[in-house]
Amino acid sequence: QAARILAPPQPHLLMDAAPSVTYASARNPVAAIKTAILRTIEERSDNPRKVWAALCASARVQVNESLTTEQFTTALKYTGTGIQLTPGDTELVLGAEPLTFARFQAFVAENPSW
Repeated sequence: QAARILAPPQPHLLMDAAPSVTYASARNPVAAIKTAILRTIEERSDNPRKVWAALCASARVQVNESLTTEQFTTALKYTGTGIQLTPGDTELVLGAEPLTFARFQAFVAENPSW
């Protein structure tokens, strides 16, 4: 068997997130949050690059920069779809590290409808 290499722990990246009351009672809170995020993105546009540009504009950052969990959550709420989301919800699905376009695009690509 191949040896499994584990990255050293990075305390600043460890998630201490729990689902918000909106998703806490779901059978699978992480899946429910992921679905809500993906639906909100899809309602905005079927082009991930356009959605990313809109999220960055809302967060007032350049498109080649990354978004913090809080910036992404707030920008997604401002899409006007009525999504109920907290930064903790976003962390459960996307992790605590800043979100780059490459990570955003990979996350969106996991959605079979795209």
